[in-house]
Amino acid sequence: MPLSLGYEAPAPDPETLRAVAADLKQFAKPLSGLEPFRSSAGCVANDRPDLPEGSGEHVLAAAGIARWVLTLRDVPDGTALGRWLAEPHLFDGQPGTLAKSCDALVFLQAGGPRAGALQ
Repeated sequence: MPLSLGYEAPAPDPETLRAVAADLKQFAKPLSGLEPFRSSAGCVANDRPDLPEGSGEHVLAAAGIARWVLTLRDVPDGTALGRWLAEPHLFDGQPGTLAKSCDALVFLQAGGPRAGALQ
């Protein structure tokens, strides 16, 4: 009988977190309303205070932007963000690889940026 319904991930190292956050600030576009964007396989990541530090949502929240949209084809493969998107991470307790599943990503953060967001 499993003790947990989800998976746990270790906290990302600070250098990776900073690099991914910097790339998100460069490539993601703030989402302030109902801006149209095209996507055939859009994904949504909802960051919530109850998610563990090692979650994919936690890493995405490090940019300090409460709502944004990212077109994945605009992210160069060689960047920290491009490499991170191509790796499996936990989202809402389940493993997933954004670059394989999505062509666009919408990020929504409950309650605005985290207190610990990198600036």
